[in-house]
Amino acid sequence: MIDLKKRLLKDKYNNDFSRKLIEAEQIFNSIFKVCGNKMEYGCGSYLIGSQKYDYSIDMYDKQKILYERSKNVNSVLEIGTYMGHSILIMLLANPHLHITAIDIDDTYSPKAIQLLQSKFINAKIDFIHGNSLNILPKINKKFDFFHIDGAHGNTTITQEFTYCKKL
Repeated sequence: MIDLKKRLLKDKYNNDFSRKLIEAEQIFNSIFKVCGNKMEYGCGSYLIGSQKYDYSIDMYDKQKILYERSKNVNSVLEIGTYMGHSILIMLLANPHLHITAIDIDDTYSPKAIQLLQSKFINAKIDFIHGNSLNILPKINKKFDFFHIDGAHGNTTITQEFTYCKKL
């Protein structure tokens, strides 16, 4: 998080989110460790680029929006968890969240979620492994916030959004 630390005194970065993210650097690094020091190359996230497991300041605006939107909600449905970076951001904003996370690939998500649950003991994180289009019709809970970041094709996102509107 060297880039963020260097910019911390600039107005855009001098805020609660930046400070909490820097404080959580050990958790960020631990995610990679519990995932076997592996990632899907060519696949980035809210916190990393697609080629190396290093914090990417390029997504800072998106990170901060997710942080701000997560402050005053109680329950979140996340589609597309990968390494749990967006969950980390949401938990930094609100460590009491109840998050239901769905991912079609269970290579990294369960390990990352288990770590995050151990660090944020007042949160509750449920992981569902499977295709969101098969899972969403079976969910009958209500959620305050939806984070749809799984498949990136318009058809799938539109279907996921349609299901989420009912929740």
